Amino acid sequence: MFRRIFLWAAPRSLCLIKTVYIPGFSKLVKSVPIPVLALGGAKMDTELEALKFAKNSMEEGAAGVVYGRNVFQAKDPEVFLGALIGMIREGKNPEEVS
Repeated sequence: MFRRIFLWAAPRSLCLIKTVYIPGFSKLVKSVPIPVLALGGAKMDTELEALKFAKNSMEEGAAGVVYGRNVFQAKDPEVFLGALIGMIREGKNPEEVS
């Protein structure tokens, strides 16, 4: 279902796709010609869980993640963002940056 929608949308001048993480996410990412961003969704129980979600999404081909409440409701949003950015740019594991 999602794949058909994305394939329809891609040639219509979309720059990227922002979507929920679904089973088969990596297959979906590989099947469309534009970047796919994974939505963080509901507030996760821990910041480490949010970092692991971002890492897994990126490993499955996401061009990035989109977080709202997982950043704004973090114990220290600036520290959490620093950890997230460091993990993505430096290729570190979530445990190393949290």
